[in-house]
Amino acid sequence: MNIDNAWSIFLDRDGVINEKLENDYVKSWGEFIFKHGTLEAIAGLGKLFGHIFIVTNQRGVGLGKMTEAELNEIHNQMVASILATSGKIDKIYHCRDTDDSSLYRKPNTGMGLMAK
Repeated sequence: MNIDNAWSIFLDRDGVINEKLENDYVKSWGEFIFKHGTLEAIAGLGKLFGHIFIVTNQRGVGLGKMTEAELNEIHNQMVASILATSGKIDKIYHCRDTDDSSLYRKPNTGMGLMAK
């Protein structure tokens, strides 16, 4: 199997890119901590894949624990840090729905279909 720039990769955020907070939500940039080696890994993935997408459940927005603007600030800072280390993110899709049966909540396919 040859992976090239025609391929896309989808990454989760919490617990994959950043440390997941137990029984809480990352609600500010100050609470966001990259997992060890993530920045280097994303830079490497950018050399293999044509597109890198993040798909992330963000129930905390739907529950009113944080605002959409706060989430966007976290994502803006995260992408800036990734770009500063030669990585790239083409687009971030997030689902703020609170109902697990939502088409857009992972592991359902809605965010992937949006990216398509």
